[in-house]
Amino acid sequence: MPMMKESQVITSLIYKRIVDEYVKRVEEAKSPSIIYVTDLVGCTHKFHMRKIYTELTLAFEPSMILGDLVHKGLESLMIAHGFQPEVEISRVVNIDGVYYQLRGRVDLLDSTRGVVVEVKSSKTHVGLPREHHVFQLNIYLNMLNYEKGILLYVTPSKIAEYEVSKTQISIENLVREVIEDARKPRFQWECKMCPFRKICTYALTEPAEQ
Repeated sequence: MPMMKESQVITSLIYKRIVDEYVKRVEEAKSPSIIYVTDLVGCTHKFHMRKIYTELTLAFEPSMILGDLVHKGLESLMIAHGFQPEVEISRVVNIDGVYYQLRGRVDLLDSTRGVVVEVKSSKTHVGLPREHHVFQLNIYLNMLNYEKGILLYVTPSKIAEYEVSKTQISIENLVREVIEDARKPRFQWECKMCPFRKICTYALTEPAEQ
């Protein structure tokens, strides 16, 4: 087979879309009064680092693109069954007289039947469901006052679906944890994938090879 000439037509279009979406949200990401639901389920220090080093969060990875395609594909399928895709939800939270806006985006929502669906793509089905994903869905259930949600995983070898029942939690306490930077990190594995790990004082380092 002769040497094939490289093409960047589609790749550049995908990159442009990701950058455009990033630019739309960059000022929001820098705002000290805006907290995302994902901030509540991970390392609290990442929230504070993002306000300073926002541009480090821009990523262009094949795994991220695959995950986005899975979301878009499922969303287009579920619209015909009464689901709304990418529904923005928010709540104002008062912490010691300072008001913060907690924002989240539900992957799929059927408000008529009270069903929330959170979609996740993963390289493996081992260890599912993951604790922080259940936690995230439970926050959505509390914000919407729904009793049950669905956590859907799509992996190369398996589709796994879990029903998650609402557990009562204090949104205010979770927001306070973020503001006070109380969980750094929340999980041991977070630092390895964090865009701020090389400039973070609290980053956990892997043991040196012997």
